[in-house]
Amino acid sequence: MKKRLSTLIAAAAIMPGQMAALPALAQIAVIDNSNLDQRAQDEEHSTKSEETKSDEKEKKKSLVCTYTNKYRSQMFSRSPGEALSRDAENAKLIRHYAQKYGVPEGLALSVAYQESRLDSCAGSHTGVKGVMQLTKGTGRQLGFDRDINEQNIEGGVKYLGKGVAQCGASNYSCLASFYNGSNAAEQAEWASGVGRWHGTFDNYVSSGQAPPAAPPAVSIVTSSGPGGAAQSGAL
Repeated sequence: MKKRLSTLIAAAAIMPGQMAALPALAQIAVIDNSNLDQRAQDEEHSTKSEETKSDEKEKKKSLVCTYTNKYRSQMFSRSPGEALSRDAENAKLIRHYAQKYGVPEGLALSVAYQESRLDSCAGSHTGVKGVMQLTKGTGRQLGFDRDINEQNIEGGVKYLGKGVAQCGASNYSCLASFYNGSNAAEQAEWASGVGRWHGTFDNYVSSGQAPPAAPPAVSIVTSSGPGGAAQSGAL
């Protein structure tokens, strides 16, 4: 009995020390490198996401166009050189997409000049709009939104490319019937104008005086309304 009691007392003396050691082990910090790496990656992705959003916001621009008879008159009084200078960014896009779709650059610029003087705010009583005077139906058929400036230009140049494939690059009457869906008199005027300016814009391109081809740097969405910002200057 005394021996058993001594054993129990000895065990009790040992247990407190052993139990005290357990919390000490639980308080040891564990460094999980994989968790820390994942957290760092998440923070980096979050930062990049915010930068991307900021970058996208900076690359988008809304433009309200007021297309009046007075503005139309002023717009169509611009010479080829004035149009290239005023709307240089549009000229760059026209050349860029002309190269993409195999359209002679001088022809694409000539068509854009005849249609709109390269002006993104150009409109018409027929409902066409933008630099390339696209209809909503043609834009959608080609997969483009004509209210987005670069898509208006790309859609128009792509459609012109289909006309060139069918008519050639110098059969302006044929191109007019393909590209200009108005009456015979307006098609004849279109063919005369495009033919007249084609050589002029060829010279601008070959001499290096035309703005160089470049993809869109800013996405511009146009809409109609009072007090258009484009009325006083280029985009």
